[in-house]
Amino acid sequence: MDAMIIEQARGSKRDDGTSTRDPEASFTRKGGETYHGYKGHINADRSALVTDYRFSDAAPHDSNFIDELTQDEEQMVMADTAYRSARREERLAARGVACAIAFKRQRGQGDLPPLLKKLNRMIASVRAVVEHPFAWMRQMGYRRVRYRGRRRNELDFALNLIAYNWKRSLSLLRAG
Repeated sequence: MDAMIIEQARGSKRDDGTSTRDPEASFTRKGGETYHGYKGHINADRSALVTDYRFSDAAPHDSNFIDELTQDEEQMVMADTAYRSARREERLAARGVACAIAFKRQRGQGDLPPLLKKLNRMIASVRAVVEHPFAWMRQMGYRRVRYRGRRRNELDFALNLIAYNWKRSLSLLRAG
């Protein structure tokens, strides 16, 4: 489970006072930088095939979509620290699903205890496969959206995921 920010042009003011900015895109901050655009949220299995996705403007937090994307999961949910919450852990446990969401420090806490650090490293090594679709999409030139409007950009995102899954499945066939 992870998300990718896909930037949209910020637009410019026209002489008549209107703007060329995409009205459906929004702003978000990450790492102290401001981005304007959309977010693609994906769920991938251990073989790095994308099993489900959601597409939104950039404003919603990544964790808003994890419950939808993992509702059919029966074994384990792996994600980074942005997705961890006590309520989510309880809901996963109630369904009998193992919660392998990375641990985060609590406010005012120094470092994580050594055991939690070790668990986070183990989670990260398996969770890294969810980054493969995003890396492939960036390598293919998908860094910015191509259209104005959410529907067209969502279709473009979905087609990129289909192309990635097709390429990945051929790689898996050759390896197997």
